[in-house]
Amino acid sequence: MIVKMKRILLICFLFLFLIPINVGAQSISNEGFGPIKVQNLSVKKVTDTNYLVGFSLGNDNKPQYGLHYTISLVRTDFTGPIDRYFSIDFPDKFDLDQGQEIKKEEQINVPKNYSGKYRFAIEVGGISDYIAFNITDEIDLTGIGENIVMQDCYVGVDGDEKKYSLMEGIAIKNDEKLFWDCQVNNNGEEALFVPSMIFYRQSINADKIKEYNDENNNILLKASESKRIKYYLPLLSTLEPQAYSVIFRYLSNNEISSEDLIFHFVIGGESATIKEVSIDKSDFAKGSSISVDFWVGSRADNFPQSRLGNNLLQGSKLIFLFVDENGEQCGIKSIDLMDDISKQIRGPISVILNRDCNSPKLNFSVVNTSGKKLDSFEAKVSDSTIEKKVVNNFTNDISANSQSNIMTLVIVVFVLLVVILGILLSLRKRK
Repeated sequence: MIVKMKRILLICFLFLFLIPINVGAQSISNEGFGPIKVQNLSVKKVTDTNYLVGFSLGNDNKPQYGLHYTISLVRTDFTGPIDRYFSIDFPDKFDLDQGQEIKKEEQINVPKNYSGKYRFAIEVGGISDYIAFNITDEIDLTGIGENIVMQDCYVGVDGDEKKYSLMEGIAIKNDEKLFWDCQVNNNGEEALFVPSMIFYRQSINADKIKEYNDENNNILLKASESKRIKYYLPLLSTLEPQAYSVIFRYLSNNEISSEDLIFHFVIGGESATIKEVSIDKSDFAKGSSISVDFWVGSRADNFPQSRLGNNLLQGSKLIFLFVDENGEQCGIKSIDLMDDISKQIRGPISVILNRDCNSPKLNFSVVNTSGKKLDSFEAKVSDSTIEKKVVNNFTNDISANSQSNIMTLVIVVFVLLVVILGILLSLRKRK
């Protein structure tokens, strides 16, 4: 009996230690992250500053509409949030049907001063943020190093003593003065540097609003000079209430002389953001009921600890309009939101078509009480289901957590079994 119990204990211990355990190590798969597969990545060096970046984009999910992509340089120790040093966006929109794959190759000219080991990150963007990405193999840049290095940066507002982080998303009124403050070091020769910036709606993976070179605020820095610089962001009074991201860099002789400084802010006021729209229908004949699932976020300035308080979106209206290939109306439905929207509103709703709708197109908009359009979405509906989905942040793979929970349960069961067998052995010996 004792021999049998010892054998059982040995088997328990062997089984316990032979079980494969996921220790939480994370890596990017060959397909990248997100609903779009970013794969078959390649990098070809043409010159020291010119590279051909190739990749393919595949879609095994429902059709994705209005996509575009950005290619950025990231450090080789890239983990977690993307730490971009130089970004180029390719704003031409494209669609991916279910089962479709397209191949891309882009020529990238990197700043001649960049030095060190980097990778290219390909980020596929939707209406307000990226929805998929992947990174290439490592490249080694041999420049002399960035002329301008910006360190110890923060964002602030005149009249507010608080210092905000670059990506905190500080909310301001459009008549307030927003600035960033950095320690700026010139590691090169004396030169005149021009502030240059690109404005994006929501994030740098969404729609580009405008580009601007602020030649009225050039700075002259001597060789090896280091100074604290406060730069006031221009053009704020021209922006509609919404969330924005900015890529800021310094130019010298029309060439990039610094790494990218990226920061996020919000212009306060009445706004809304369409985050997700999907249609579960392929028949658009007269009398058909089209189910539209949607997700609308409330005012961009309505978030915890907003400088402007927790404001509500009041009295707005959602309009779902289907038109045919000639722009003629096929069906329409509007929803009056009598209650305040504190955070978000979700569907679905149904739209009845009043006639046959060939090559249908969906126009979805959010308007305020005076009829002003706060946000809109338009998609040409293919023969199959369409979906436009925006993910603001990648969600962690829950399978790792599930495996971890199962493993914990298994270990607990084995420990209890070992204890019970130990007690039985002890009792057996006493007898």
